[in-house]
Amino acid sequence: MPEPAGSPYRDRPTAVIAGSTSAFADALASRLRGAGWVVQDGSAPREDLDLVLWVADEAAPDWDSAAGALRDALLLAGDVQPGLERTAADARAAFVAVTRLDGILGYSGVDLESAVTGGLPGLVKTLAAEAPAVFCRAIDLHPDLAAQRCVELVLADLSDVDRGLHQVGYDAEGVRRTVVRGSEPGADPELPACAPIAPPGPDDLLVVSGGGRGVTAECAIGLARRFGTGLLLLGRTPLDADEPTWASGVPESQLKAAIAARLREDGGKPTPRDVQPVYQKLVAQREIRRTLSAVREAGAFVEYLTVDVADSDAVSAALAEHRDRITGVVHGAGALSDRLLVDKTAADVDAVFAPKLSGLRSLLRAVDQDRIRHVLLFSSVAGFFGNRGQSDYAMANESLNRLACTLSRDLPAANVASLNWGPWAGGMVTPELARMFRERGLEPIPVDTGVQIVVDHFAADQPEAVVSVVAS
Repeated sequence: MPEPAGSPYRDRPTAVIAGSTSAFADALASRLRGAGWVVQDGSAPREDLDLVLWVADEAAPDWDSAAGALRDALLLAGDVQPGLERTAADARAAFVAVTRLDGILGYSGVDLESAVTGGLPGLVKTLAAEAPAVFCRAIDLHPDLAAQRCVELVLADLSDVDRGLHQVGYDAEGVRRTVVRGSEPGADPELPACAPIAPPGPDDLLVVSGGGRGVTAECAIGLARRFGTGLLLLGRTPLDADEPTWASGVPESQLKAAIAARLREDGGKPTPRDVQPVYQKLVAQREIRRTLSAVREAGAFVEYLTVDVADSDAVSAALAEHRDRITGVVHGAGALSDRLLVDKTAADVDAVFAPKLSGLRSLLRAVDQDRIRHVLLFSSVAGFFGNRGQSDYAMANESLNRLACTLSRDLPAANVASLNWGPWAGGMVTPELARMFRERGLEPIPVDTGVQIVVDHFAADQPEAVVSVVAS
């Protein structure tokens, strides 16, 4: 149990309880008022606060509602952060997120909708990084715990002397659990583990989201070279049959000049703003063509499908003719919209959530899950540890971790894993992010090394953890 820190809050402190209404939330509000707190709902002014407590739905009604609740929690955290930081200059100020998943933060496997809600710890850990003076904690309570017992457990955590612990769970007996690294797969019977599955071969067909470009494309090439497996690469970049004759053979270093010359020939007065989108499209298409060529040189079947992976109907239509052959999913699609929490907008969050969360839902709907033998999700240490400027990305990846646990439980004939990648050399890592990762002891992962890890995962002949951290 937590070690109490005496009376860390101000006299007559103010609490905001937001999110879902529940018997637990009502009981907690009553207990706080009885202890001298002023308790407000989520619509109250957010200037002079001591505690903000977000209560997730006990059972998410659907996937979109769960993702929407994550977005609302993030926007609330950004709104209240300045006020909490002012209070924290003199006394404890806290942001706490409460879920009712399984008592171990969703790692045992819950329903898919609730697994999405398991992304909340990503917000808490990121807020802790951006506002270190604020006490930040995610608390998961087993659904069988009575409301009053839940109140007692949460109140104990609110006064915990340990400020460095950002996520805890309480099982059905009220036993406190935390997340640690390094346990052997299968050592904890409550946690799913991947049983070895025969590696894919030429008769298999893997769907790879985000597979036309970047590190995911390199992994796809590695799989084709090692196993000869067929690949369906999904991406949003339209792929023309051939490159324009005026651009063909022009080195990338000279491509912008060639684009400007072409626009002038067409009567335009090109500016950098006119040139850049044409350049980006041509470079992206060249990379896709290189990926396709490398896979075909390996002797494997490959097809590139232009589709927004977040559009469920479009993904189903694109994969319809291949549905009876698809035996695996590699979900590598992602997007960044890096800003501090206080600057995040709903549009930022939706842009990051769409490929990660809506994209996975689209893929699951489009395939015949009874045929699926391999599911590999590309998650991130940004979610596992939290990362400044990446609250939405951290939440989406933490959701993927919980979704992997659920899929591992629901698809016993499949090898399901979520790899929490550190920064890749040449991936979606800006120089500023690379510097920050190095300060935390995480060197960029060489592309060849990352590809080998993915290939070895598919070839593994020993049980593996469903959720793994991969960092140099």
